[in-house]
Amino acid sequence: AGFAIEDTRISGQQGWVLYPAIYKLFNAADQGNYSMGITPSVTLNEIQNLEIFPLADPREVLIQQALNGMSAAKKSSSSSVQVIPFKVNYNDADPLLKVNFN
Repeated sequence: AGFAIEDTRISGQQGWVLYPAIYKLFNAADQGNYSMGITPSVTLNEIQNLEIFPLADPREVLIQQALNGMSAAKKSSSSSVQVIPFKVNYNDADPLLKVNFN
């Protein structure tokens, strides 16, 4: 689902348009439907640097934190892979979007 959010502050000029993506999320334990969002494990003041960089530029505050966090995690953890069996869950899904994987 989605809808447009438009910048109409300046009359007669084309502003920006955002199309937010809306989805429902469930984890492996069937916990989900986070109507109030997900509490972040890392907090960051993303408006501390008001300069705008190109998409995915490592100088951007949020990208920089994500990249630094990934680097730290790689250094401090051993690599292991856990195979989790796929389980279809129809708890709160839109009935029109149900897919049969069998």
